[in-house]
Amino acid sequence: DALRYSDAYTYRNASCAAHANSVANAGNANYVVVPGDTLSGIAARFGISTQELMRLNGLTSGDILSVGQELRVPKQ
Repeated sequence: DALRYSDAYTYRNASCAAHANSVANAGNANYVVVPGDTLSGIAARFGISTQELMRLNGLTSGDILSVGQELRVPKQ
């Protein structure tokens, strides 16, 4: 089967997105939220600001943490 332009375009975009995501996460690890965690406490534990932790995870000030939620944090 020949690869159609639209198929190649979709594949290329998916590959670029996957690569960009892996590059963006290269310096990060995952942290699983446990009972009693707060954004400020997690940020302090990893030596970053609360705002940086929120940016890494696409969170806004109105977001609520859930036990078991995975957050991106800097590798230590």
